[in-house]
Amino acid sequence: MLDIKTLKKFYRLPFDAGPVFCSITLTFLCCSFSALFGEPAEYRVKSGDFSQTVVLTGNLQAREAEQLVVPVTESWQIQLKWITKEGDYVMPGDPVVRFDTSTVTADIENMELNLQDKLEQKKQKSADYSNQKLELELKVRQAEVAYREKELDASIPKGIISDQKYEQNQLELKRSEEALKNAQTEKQVKLAALESELQRLAIDIQEARVNLEKNKKTMDSLTVTATTAGAVVYAEHEWLGRKIQVGDNVFSTWTVASIPNINSLQAEAWVNETYIHQIKPGQKVDIFPDAYPDKRFAGTIKYVLNTAEKRNRWGKAHYFNVIIIPDTLDFNIMKPGMSVKCIAHTANIAKALLIAVEMVYFDGQIFLIKPKGKEILKVTPLGFNEFYLALSPDNNEKIKEGNLLEPVTPPDIAKIKE
Repeated sequence: MLDIKTLKKFYRLPFDAGPVFCSITLTFLCCSFSALFGEPAEYRVKSGDFSQTVVLTGNLQAREAEQLVVPVTESWQIQLKWITKEGDYVMPGDPVVRFDTSTVTADIENMELNLQDKLEQKKQKSADYSNQKLELELKVRQAEVAYREKELDASIPKGIISDQKYEQNQLELKRSEEALKNAQTEKQVKLAALESELQRLAIDIQEARVNLEKNKKTMDSLTVTATTAGAVVYAEHEWLGRKIQVGDNVFSTWTVASIPNINSLQAEAWVNETYIHQIKPGQKVDIFPDAYPDKRFAGTIKYVLNTAEKRNRWGKAHYFNVIIIPDTLDFNIMKPGMSVKCIAHTANIAKALLIAVEMVYFDGQIFLIKPKGKEILKVTPLGFNEFYLALSPDNNEKIKEGNLLEPVTPPDIAKIKE
């Protein structure tokens, strides 16, 4: 009996094989039950070449794109207020994203009021400086005139005037000289203090102007405009696992949208760690856009990242990033951000026995088929893809090319499991 351990041996699958294995399991189960309850035609075993495939999921991304990022502001986060509709075509200079400006607007208003107040203070101080300077200079001149008068009086020698008068003139000269020095010192000190206040105000005004200009630039940066032409693609929210939307609180340097260069489109897909040994650069890949499942585009794996990472939405398994370059681009169908299914052709088996998957029952542990009119058989496949299960012609004596098969029924399943 083919159990999960055997499957792990053949396909190196862990017990938690991840969404790719689950997808394959679901495909077989769905096909089996459609066969059980429908009326499929008889199917003959074929012989032919078999292509083993691995299904990867991903989306179309551009190698080259203009990234629209959250500007650096004084706040640690900012709210997204408006963004151009995703997919809209924009030209250079067109606004694409706007962030909340309320805080910056209030800061600018306060800074403008503060700057105006500083300018008024400087104007008042300048007027005070001029008036004080005139008053102090007048006081110094008056002291100088008084000093010269006292100097003349003091120059009159004894004999012309009495000794008492002479001594009195000398004393008044010294007093006048002291008054002149005091007036000069007062002028120097007061004017220096006023000049210092004016310099401080000039520095404050310059700083206020710099801050105001900085905030005005921040205000301008809160409206992000395009520098290249192209269609807008929203970025995924860094935490919420969905695309950015209006009302989100975002952080500086986060990318909120991009304008990709459509000429550089590539498929960015993910492969479960279980299948990484089957994926190599240079392998051919069929790319099917989810929106156009009937459209197939050929591509080639360019490179596979060496480091695996978790994709929390897909379970506990790890995944490797795979970059696929389409051979041709159809811009009417292929759009940046579009989800795609990529089928990588990982192995080729010549002259295998091919069983249509709708004739196979698979419950995650065993593969069952039923030759027409005979007992149900458990088989060990060489591989399987979306269409066929491949068996070795040498190791399956009961199954030969041309044998008729019929659907596996519930009684068959119950019997094999007894």
